[in-house]
Amino acid sequence: MTSAPHAVPTALAAAFPTRTLSLRNTGAGGIGGLLLSLVFTAATIAVAWAGISSLAPDFVIRANAVPVDARIDGSCSTRKLIFTDCDVTMDYEVDGVAYSVERSFFFIGTGGNYEASVVRSGKDPSQATLDLALDKLWNRVGLALFFLAFCALLGVGTLLDWRRGAKARSRYRGRDRRRLTPVIVRITRVQVIKRKGHRYDYAVHHRGKARRRWLVLGNEEGHAFFLGHPSNDDRALAVYAQGAEDLPILLDEGLTRLDLSNDERAALFAARESLTA
Repeated sequence: MTSAPHAVPTALAAAFPTRTLSLRNTGAGGIGGLLLSLVFTAATIAVAWAGISSLAPDFVIRANAVPVDARIDGSCSTRKLIFTDCDVTMDYEVDGVAYSVERSFFFIGTGGNYEASVVRSGKDPSQATLDLALDKLWNRVGLALFFLAFCALLGVGTLLDWRRGAKARSRYRGRDRRRLTPVIVRITRVQVIKRKGHRYDYAVHHRGKARRRWLVLGNEEGHAFFLGHPSNDDRALAVYAQGAEDLPILLDEGLTRLDLSNDERAALFAARESLTA
């Protein structure tokens, strides 16, 4: 597949109405995208807080670690073959004062039996951890940063998608009539959304750059208006309004998103048929 922009075939361009039209639905994501972004933002904050609360004490202990006799109650378990998490309670005494410390941490490991002993801070006897946790300290830091970056990227990505959807809704506000220009976009991915329809990712060329856009076609709208068979032709028909060249709206197979007359719709169908004749 090429990333170059596609010209609108002459037959389709000639059949497309020159009068003003109204767009019944943009297919842009709604408030759900914003809520999803907030969920990922909250997850990012939670991961950051969990990482700091787990790692910070161990960095303090590591600077002046002192072995201590203690009773360890807990275990480590490996999930998904490589993710190992440990939950332990350590009971010990220092200068006649009893301490009970609970610690939880996770790291990348291949499983098996782990031997561990308790170490405490030489400055603060109430701070204790397992020597295993210190041995895996940088492993844990890397894993925490990975999950932090993963959640942050999802949050930013969903926020950008929501902003693009909001921009599309504002530029094609309501059902105001306006002059729309046909454009050909390249479909890069089709994803089935349960009980909603299909999400279409497509490439838009604007000011010499290829930009990614996506819109949803509902179950009642069917598939996109492909120029040929979807299995061997990734070109589909979209329209844009003046000032919204970077946000073309994908059209559905039945062209129901536009308030076309039956004759106008039939002319566009015939124009498409002529492309494969």
